[in-house]
Amino acid sequence: MVGAALLIAVVMFAGTMVATWGPAWVSGERSSLTCVTHTNYVVEGADFNENSGRLQIKVTNFGMEPLYGFGLTLYNGTSSMQYNYSQVDQGGITEDKKLKRGESTYVSVIIPDMHFGRNIERLIVTNEMCYSVTTESRM
Repeated sequence: MVGAALLIAVVMFAGTMVATWGPAWVSGERSSLTCVTHTNYVVEGADFNENSGRLQIKVTNFGMEPLYGFGLTLYNGTSSMQYNYSQVDQGGITEDKKLKRGESTYVSVIIPDMHFGRNIERLIVTNEMCYSVTTESRM
């Protein structure tokens, strides 16, 4: 009798968990899929100014998802540098003023190590709107 009551309690608990967790999981997966399928942006150019140490990158949005919060990961063959979006000059793009389809912006960052800046081989641009999608360019 106690075993049956315990079994019923376990089944009811499991049912409650599935009923509340299931829809939230499906909703999260659906929004993630929409994000991935609607996000498409490219690096159209990058320039390192040796005098100022500034790396400037032209980013263009070709997707339906408006973007903001660009971060950078830079590789020079032997090491890497990572800059989150708060360390990168966003070129006027903010969470309230996102980069829309067909628009471009120049994002930039100061690289203190001139040797590293002169030898960047590859860069990856991330975004805060859709973490799952990045774009990469060889320099």
